[in-house]
Amino acid sequence: MMKLSIEGVGEFLYNFVDTRLPQGMVLNDLTGRDYLFLTILFTVLFLKGYYWALSIRFLVQWFPNVNPYIHPMFGLIVITDIFLKEFQGLLPTIFGMDMSAMMAFICLEWMIRTLESIVII
Repeated sequence: MMKLSIEGVGEFLYNFVDTRLPQGMVLNDLTGRDYLFLTILFTVLFLKGYYWALSIRFLVQWFPNVNPYIHPMFGLIVITDIFLKEFQGLLPTIFGMDMSAMMAFICLEWMIRTLESIVII
């Protein structure tokens, strides 16, 4: 059984980040370039998590028996509506389907791929 503690979470995060660092980067001796790399890394990880949150939201909305106004689903809807409201009205409704959510997914995927393609020399 795994014990959850602040030290354990810190050690998990340290190991998680340490395995994704470029060769030669040490977490104990960071330069400005390393901080930039870590900022991009955590931004990509956040955006990937947000992508999954959007995917789960739309997947669950296909089931009519799920009440969107109870705790877990309502929190997910509130968090994802912040991003989705920026895309409302940009594309017309086609055959009764709102295409703004598709545009949001494309934009989010573009942001993730662009940040992942950055090479810091």
